[in-house]
Amino acid sequence: DLYYRLNVVHIHMPPLRERVDDIPMLAAHFVEKCARNLNKPGLEISEDAIRLLMSLPWEGNVRELENAIERAAILCVGNQIRPADVQPDSGDGAELKWSSPVDIEQIVPPGASLPEVLNDIEKKMVERALEESGQIQARAAESLGITKSLLQYKMKKYGFFRKS
Repeated sequence: DLYYRLNVVHIHMPPLRERVDDIPMLAAHFVEKCARNLNKPGLEISEDAIRLLMSLPWEGNVRELENAIERAAILCVGNQIRPADVQPDSGDGAELKWSSPVDIEQIVPPGASLPEVLNDIEKKMVERALEESGQIQARAAESLGITKSLLQYKMKKYGFFRKS
């Protein structure tokens, strides 16, 4: 009886994974909400983090997105949420892996060349590894799975200055 009383008007709401274009607007709203709740004025989300959010399946819909952004807002260093801060829920507790399906059209701008995209990814990974390691090159190289000398070459290539 309760079901039929509540089911007077049926409203079909497609899942978030079918409304990927809504994610940037929702993310901006949730970041603003977290900034107020966590007393972090100026909190923002990077374009790379938005692209990552748009590539995820969102089985838990909008609530899962809100939780992921709140978690990222708590974990982020400074006032910008980066892709490394985004840790979406997953039913089995598994981490998001690079081999997970990714909609390349959502990440790579139209007309970008392969060397351009690969260099940009490499530069961002080197920068993130250096930030996360506290500028300790040996740790950064280890987290990237490369040698310290190769890291130093890449730092020079991308204009990162050595910090002792």
